[in-house]
Amino acid sequence: MRRITLAEALLGGVWVGLGLLLLTPFVVSPETVFPFVVGKALYSRTIIEIVFALWVLLALLRPAYRPPRSFLLLLLVAALGAALLSALLGANPQRSLWSSYERMQGVIDSAHWLAFAVVAAAVLRTMRDWRILLNLNLAASLAMALLAISQSLDLLDAPWLGWHKTKVTATLGNEAFLSTYAVLNVLIALGFLLHSLIRNAAARRRLAVWSGRLFWVGTVVLNLWAFSLTGVRGGLLGLLAGFGFLLFMGVFFGQARLARLAITVISLLAGVVTLMVILFLRPGFFASEAQFSNPFLDSLVNPIHGRTVDMRQAIWSAGAKGVAERPLAGWGPENYDLVFGRHVTSERIDLPVHDRAHNQLLELAATQGLLGVLPYLGIWLFAFYAVVRIAGALGAGERIPIFFVGAALMAQFAQSQTSVDSSVITLQCMLLLALVARLEAETALTSGRWAQLREWILSGAHRLGLSSWPWRKPALAMAATAALAAPTIGISLNHSMHAGAHAFWRGATAESADQVIGFLKQAIVEFEPLASDPRRVLFDNAARQWPVLQAEEDSGATQTLALVEAEAAAALTRESDNWRTQAALANFYWAVSIFDPPYDEKAVQHFEKALKLAPYAAVSALNVAVMPSPPPPES
Repeated sequence: MRRITLAEALLGGVWVGLGLLLLTPFVVSPETVFPFVVGKALYSRTIIEIVFALWVLLALLRPAYRPPRSFLLLLLVAALGAALLSALLGANPQRSLWSSYERMQGVIDSAHWLAFAVVAAAVLRTMRDWRILLNLNLAASLAMALLAISQSLDLLDAPWLGWHKTKVTATLGNEAFLSTYAVLNVLIALGFLLHSLIRNAAARRRLAVWSGRLFWVGTVVLNLWAFSLTGVRGGLLGLLAGFGFLLFMGVFFGQARLARLAITVISLLAGVVTLMVILFLRPGFFASEAQFSNPFLDSLVNPIHGRTVDMRQAIWSAGAKGVAERPLAGWGPENYDLVFGRHVTSERIDLPVHDRAHNQLLELAATQGLLGVLPYLGIWLFAFYAVVRIAGALGAGERIPIFFVGAALMAQFAQSQTSVDSSVITLQCMLLLALVARLEAETALTSGRWAQLREWILSGAHRLGLSSWPWRKPALAMAATAALAAPTIGISLNHSMHAGAHAFWRGATAESADQVIGFLKQAIVEFEPLASDPRRVLFDNAARQWPVLQAEEDSGATQTLALVEAEAAAALTRESDNWRTQAALANFYWAVSIFDPPYDEKAVQHFEKALKLAPYAAVSALNVAVMPSPPPPES
C-alpha cells in the first residue's frame, strides 16, 4: 500500500475540519448561559483554529494551496482591519474585541471567520471540491429542517434543547436564524437541481443522477416547510431578493432558456406556497375570524403589530443620530447598546434594550462609521460583480450554480437589513464568499489588477531598499510559528470562556444569595474580557438580596459590599460610558443607603450619570420605586 504523505494527511485533516464546521448549527450548550449562542461560537472557533494551523503547514509544503489571488479576500481583510481600528478608537475596545456572552461576535470572532474563508478558498480548488462541501452543507440543512418540522408537530421531546413552546427555532435558538438558514440552502439546492436537469437531460435512468435530484428536491421542500414555520418576514424579503437576482441574471445574459428557468423556479415556489396554504389552513378558514396554523402565512395576513413598528422606528432613529455624532469611526463594534441608550427618544420606559440595529448597514454606520461601511459595501458590490463576470466566462449550463450562489448572497444581504446575524448565518455567508473568491482567481477575473498591485509593491520595496526581501523567510517562519501556536492559545481561551459562561449560568439558576453571588464572582474571574454582563447581574442581584444579607448575622453584607465596590472600580475603568452599568450601580447603592444613608451620595452620582448617558433608556433600568423622579431630559 502507498504511504500517505504529510501533505496528504494535512489536507485530509483540513477537509475533516471543514466538514465538522458544518455541524455548528446543531451545537447547543445547555450547561452555559445563552446555550444556543455560546456553544456554537466556541465550537466553531476551536475547529477553525485547528484547521487554520493544519492549513499553514500544508501551504508551506505545497504552494498550490496558498491563498488565491482574490480581491474579494483582500476586501474581507480590509473589513477586519477597519473593524479593529474602529474598536481601538471606540467607546469600549474590550467589548468590541470580545462582544458578550449573548452575542459572542466582535472582532475576534470576525478574525476566525476570515481565517475560515481564506482556508476554504485556498484548499477547495475545483468545482468538484465545492460541490462536495456545499452538498454536505445541504445535508446539514435537511437535518435541521426535519428537526424544525418535528418541533412544530411535537414529534420529538427534547427538553434539554429548551425549545420555545410558541416558536419554531430547532437548535438555532431564534426563528430568524432558522429562516435565513433555510432560505440560503433552498437557493443552493435549487441551483444544483436545475444544473443537474440541464447537464444530465439525457441520463434519465442513472441511479446516481436521480438520487441526487431526489436529495435536492427533498432539501428544497423541507427547508421551505421549515422556513414557513418561522413566520419571519425578513426571510421572505431575502427569498424574493434572491429570485429577483435570478431574473436579472436571466435577462442580463439574454438567453431565453435561462430566463425561462428562472421564471419556472419562481412558479415552482409559488406552487409550493399555495400547497402549504391548502395544507396548513385550519378548518375554519371561511369563518369570520379565520386563523392560520402556519405562523408564516398568519404573519402575511395579519398586519405588523404596532409595538414592533414602534421598536424598529426607535432603534433606527437612535442609530441615525449615533451616525451623525460619530460619522467616521463610529462607536466601536458591539457598542450599539450605547448608541441606543444615548439617542433613543421613546417615552415608553418598557422599551427593551437593543444592542443590535436590526439593519446591518445602519449598525455598521453607527458602530464603525464610514471606516466600516466602505469595505462592507465593497465586499457585496464586488461579490455581485464577480458573480456576473464569472457567469459570463462559463458555458450556458455551467452558469446555473453560479447564478444561484449570487442569488443566495443577495438573499443574505437583503434579509440582513431587517434582522441580526449569528455564527450560523456567518458560516453560510463566508462559505459562499469563499467560493466566489476561488472562482474569481480561477477565471483570472482580476489578474491584470493583481499584476499592477504586485508591480506597485515591488517598486515601493525597491525605493525603500527592500528589493531583495531578506526578511521574507524569517517573516514566513514567524507567521508559521504563530499559526501553530494559535490552536493551543485559542483552545485555552475557549475553555476559559466556557467556564465563565457555565459559572454565569450557575449564578442565574442558583437559589441562595450566597450561591448566586459566588457563581457570578467566578464567572468574572474565569474570563474577564466577557465580565461586563456578569458584573451587571452581580450588581442587580446584590441590590435585590441586600435586605437579606443585611439581616444575617455573619459578614455576608460586608463581603458583598467589598466585592461590588471592587468590581465596580474594574467595570468603570473599562466602560465608564456604559449606562447599564451605571444604572445597576445606582440601584445597588440605593438599596444599601436604606440601611446606611451615607451611600445615597454614590447612588445619586451613578443615577445622574446613567440619565446623562441614556436619558430615556436608563429609566427602565433604574429602580424608580426607591429613587426620586428624574428630571425630564432636554429635547
